[in-house]
Formats: sequence, C-alpha cells, structure tokens
Amino acid sequence: MQEHIKFKNQRDKFLSAILNNGRPNSPLLILVHGFAGNKDENGLFVEAEDYFATKGLNTFRFDLEGVGESEGDFRETTLTKQASDLESAISYLANMYSSAKIGVIGFSLGATIAILNKNPKVDFYVFWSPAIYPAVDMFPRYHTPKILNELQAKGYVDKGKLKVGSPIIEDFKTCNLESEIEKMSNPVLLVHGTKDPRINYLGTIKAKPLFLNSHLEIIEGANHSYKENPQHRQILFDKTYQWIQKNL
Repeated sequence: MQEHIKFKNQRDKFLSAILNNGRPNSPLLILVHGFAGNKDENGLFVEAEDYFATKGLNTFRFDLEGVGESEGDFRETTLTKQASDLESAISYLANMYSSAKIGVIGFSLGATIAILNKNPKVDFYVFWSPAIYPAVDMFPRYHTPKILNELQAKGYVDKGKLKVGSPIIEDFKTCNLESEIEKMSNPVLLVHGTKDPRINYLGTIKAKPLFLNSHLEIIEGANHSYKENPQHRQILFDKTYQWIQKNL
C-alpha cells in the first residue's frame, strides 16, 4: 500500500515522501538519504522498502528540502536544516503511528542528520555507511581549488542535478558528532563495507565505543551503496532486519 505524501517542514516548504504502509501497528522505518541523494537513493531505498514490506515493516522515505520532488533551494541547505526536516517527518508520522515503534535508517550523511536530530520519539537507529566524521571524509572532497573557484565564480557547485552552496560545505568542516553521540542511549546498528571509497569504514569502527548501546556489522568487500555485488544488499537488509527484531 504505497502512498505518495506531501508534508511541510519548519520553513513552510512541502517535502515529498513515499509511505509504504502494510500493517498500521507494525514498526515504521524512516529512511534518510545521503548528501545530494534523494528518497530513492539510487535504488537502495527502493529495494529496502520492498524487502522490509515482505517482513511486515512499514517504511517512509522522503526528499530533504531542495532535493528531488521537495520544495526549496539546495544551495541554502545546512546540516541543521536537514536535521529539522527529519524532525518534521518524525512529528508528522508520530501522529499517525502513535502506538508503533519508530526507527530511523540513516544512509551516509543521513546518519549525521539523525545523530544531530536525536528525537525522543525514535526507538532505535540504523546507520548504513555512516558519515560520522564529515570533516575527515567529506570536507576535503569539497575543498579543492577547482570547487573553491567554482563557488567564487557562481556561488554554488554543480553536483549532478543539484546546486551545492557553501553553507553545508562549511558545516562539513566544523561538524563534530562525538559529543552528540555520547548523548544517545537508543540501540544503534552500525553497518559499513570494507571497500567504501567515500566514507572509510575505519571511522565507523573508531566511533563505535562512543555509542552507549551499539552493534557493528562489517560487510567484507561492500562499497558505499552495497551495489558492487548483489549479495551485499541482501546481507545488509538481512543483518538490519535481524537486529531490528532483537531490539523491538
């Protein structure tokens, strides 16, 4: 039962979402996409939606402001604004699913957003290929002479169909999640592949002890989106579902 939804964020912009609602009282998984991604996340979230539907879990995937079918200008986005978009999604869904468990699955920078949000209505978190250290893993990629020249000339950088402004790049530089992580008491699953060329899996291993209640799964040979080998996504989904079942 897939439903296309529009809901407003805190800046009065409509955000686009897809709710896959099979069982009203079943746990609901909110999927948060990565930097310059969208609610499909190159098929990863679509496949995840299909997989979790077979397990009786509901999913909600949405476009952050300025992305995909959502309103707004991505050039003005910041980590704080993106975290508030997640807040709006959780608030919207909590009214519909007052008795259901809510989990957040954050992919890549989506994990950063979830950590910054830390909504008390969330029962558990799952972080796939998490960008826990953006200053190390992301800022250097967007602080090159070419990008700096492009920012100075145009005021933004082209990334696919999106225009990226300097505010979020500066956020990458200053973002430090360690103190935020130490405040999290919810169960957290961390999953990372050893062949991730974008976010080094060693950072996830380093961060694990910071979480009060976490479990780590390393998928040997998997890349950032678990796409190199079809089996990697199957492993990712199976490990995630098994962990969720234990922590409901």
